Amino acid sequence: MSIDICYDFRRDLMNRKFDVDEFDADRDSYTLRNYHQILWNKKLPNGEDSSFSEKLIGTYRKLRFYDINVSSDTMINCYTRKGWRQMKNIINNIPNNEIETFYKSLFSIGNYIIFPSDKIDDNNTINQERGWCSYIKDRFDITLECIRLYYNGENSPLFNVINRYNNYFKLFNNFNGYCDFFFLQDLTKNGYSEINFFLPFDNFLGDSCPSSVDEYYIYKNNSTNFIDKRNKRIVEYINKSS
Repeated sequence: MSIDICYDFRRDLMNRKFDVDEFDADRDSYTLRNYHQILWNKKLPNGEDSSFSEKLIGTYRKLRFYDINVSSDTMINCYTRKGWRQMKNIINNIPNNEIETFYKSLFSIGNYIIFPSDKIDDNNTINQERGWCSYIKDRFDITLECIRLYYNGENSPLFNVINRYNNYFKLFNNFNGYCDFFFLQDLTKNGYSEINFFLPFDNFLGDSCPSSVDEYYIYKNNSTNFIDKRNKRIVEYINKSS
């Protein structure tokens, strides 16, 4: 098994026919798909062996995890794309080289996870809902808080969508098992009972995006620190498994 935690998935653009602005690592990076297969083909917290496979259907690659269709998803958003117009004034006040450094870190394996991908009764998937929900705004730390609350039987803005995929979350037994399986320990504290939020958490009361340049720097630093720590956990796992 081999994983390069410094590998930038944009390198898979070589000899490809689409522009970098159209590149979607979740969809287009063969290296990322290979890394997912290496990482998630392991024993589940419930004691069963998991399986991660890829099937080509026409030009579309279907990813399967324990007989569940899944998609590769980024965890951290740097809010630089056009869809985040509310962040434009903040982003414009941060040096381009700092934005690029942050953006580059998002293309390492430490920023990628899998979620169930099939819609149920034509409702949003988890990844779609966490991106659209005004209380989440694509923040993975807040998403993880919703998952923690779900395992505790408590309500959150994502409770219903997570519950639709209960068969997936049951595979990990509990919140501890989910975090351990996906190397998310550094985003928790106090024995998995709390989340290490990237920004102060207001219990789903306000806008979740950084509201100032200072807040953006805090968010950026905490996000990249988490990715670095998760990458180190991935290396430790690979070394022990080799």
